[in-house]
Amino acid sequence: MKLETREIRADPLKPYRPGLAFGFFNAITWQIALGTPMVLFAERLGASTFIVGLVYSFVFLLTPIQMMAAFLIPKFGYKKLMLTCWFLRSLFIFPLIWMAWIEPDASDAWPLLLFVICIFVFCFFRAIGGSAQVPWLYAIIPEKSRGRFFGSDQIFSSISSIATLLLCAFLFSYLDLFRALFWEFLLAFGGSVLSLICLAALVDAPKPKARNVNQTGLVAKAYLGKPSDYRYYLGVHLLLVCCSTTLPPFATYFLKVVQGVPASDILSLVALQSIGVIASAILVKRTIDTVGPRSIFILALILMAGLACLWSAILQGYISGFWIYAICYALMGGGACLWFTANINYMPHLMNEKERHIMLAVNASIVSIVSGLAPVLWGFLLKDQRDQAETGMNLGWFQVYFIALFALSVCLIPAIARIRVTDLDRAKPFNLAAEIWRPFRAITLFTSNYPDAYDSSKDEDR
Repeated sequence: MKLETREIRADPLKPYRPGLAFGFFNAITWQIALGTPMVLFAERLGASTFIVGLVYSFVFLLTPIQMMAAFLIPKFGYKKLMLTCWFLRSLFIFPLIWMAWIEPDASDAWPLLLFVICIFVFCFFRAIGGSAQVPWLYAIIPEKSRGRFFGSDQIFSSISSIATLLLCAFLFSYLDLFRALFWEFLLAFGGSVLSLICLAALVDAPKPKARNVNQTGLVAKAYLGKPSDYRYYLGVHLLLVCCSTTLPPFATYFLKVVQGVPASDILSLVALQSIGVIASAILVKRTIDTVGPRSIFILALILMAGLACLWSAILQGYISGFWIYAICYALMGGGACLWFTANINYMPHLMNEKERHIMLAVNASIVSIVSGLAPVLWGFLLKDQRDQAETGMNLGWFQVYFIALFALSVCLIPAIARIRVTDLDRAKPFNLAAEIWRPFRAITLFTSNYPDAYDSSKDEDR
């Protein structure tokens, strides 16, 4: 017994290693099923920019379902709900594997329809099951170990994502598109199976008691119903989101359809985007506490304005080539990382500590809805109406898109310069990173604050 205690003290994360393994294998699945390979699959099936934007939006538009699904936790429990939904989610990868194997004709309507339905249902069950993920981890991991766990989870997920992208790039280099997609989505299914095994190995937590549904609405109304620093910043954030979240899928579509860039090179570019994220995170981690989030916000906007200029120059034919695209993707990752890191540090300024978990969920819901609607709208505008096959791209509107991104980035600089920064009210910004880095996780944060929730840290005191 003493030996076991010493081992746990030596590595406090040892009992929760299946959770870290889950993050590693789960990243394989979503990087393929919801990332660039998914966009390339849709394009090969004859999807227009509108369909690509619609499919890409499912992750965002279905995220708010987590707030409603969270009320299923008291009935089914954390582990049962998440395992069931992750299992059902995995089933809808099978039709995608099958379609990649039979190589359907892009002129047929049914493959694309089946593809859209599968991605929608995949995201639907992902959203419901995800409502239990963070609360479950919060309930079983002692408070003093949570920061280390979520930090390690980010590292494992990033390594897995980059490795997956490079492997996909390798497959696209040596196989035709459909055959490469077959092996990639088979890999995504394998990652999903291993994720289920890891979840099953985690200890469950007692079911929490049902929470008051009205509490969320009352707190949200108090913050949104009158002028405040929070509402001001939310407006600024939503304006940027109208353009910024749209770029990844349409950049991929543009390079593949218009520029004719090989799929393997596109995957390599996305891997460089992830490296840009990691490099920016390392650079900003130590400086943001000194310079404050406002300066990082402004730097992110400057990078986005520069990125818009580069893409405009590419559209005009002034510059091109793999390394130009590489710079664009690195800037895309770096700018997004800077903005989200500043957001992580600034959000605690705007909320009372007792209401923070609710408002993080509400904020993520609002941002996710706008993030989902933006690709659909821009996808409709970018669709080439002259192309009877509906697979072309309206480059005129794509140029308008980058003009809008540049104008928004520049105009939002003085708006961000006006935000007020006060003490963090005892918040720990980089601990919050694991909770609001992804909207998918942010929404589930409020379910981990049930007043009767199981707290594993009490066990250590016994």
